[in-house]
Amino acid sequence: MVCEIIGLLKRALQPGKTRLVWIETPANPLWSITDISTFCDIAHAGGAAVAVDSTVATPVLTRPLALGADITDINIQEPSLEDVFLGYAGV
Repeated sequence: MVCEIIGLLKRALQPGKTRLVWIETPANPLWSITDISTFCDIAHAGGAAVAVDSTVATPVLTRPLALGADITDINIQEPSLEDVFLGYAGV
């Protein structure tokens, strides 16, 4: 499945047009793990920046910036307070 997803990225990436590749890892709904380093290599080769949503595993554990990502984020929501939403974006 990983090779299939990498192939999809390579085909979808349009050098000079694609500006951002957004990755979520682990990804909903199957909790699949994305090879951040490989995705960053492919995206950067095509001139695109990479953003990684690390909400589930947190950027502390996944270390997306160390693996080549340009931006990482984490979303925080308190289930009992449906109107409270916090987030963090790091570059």
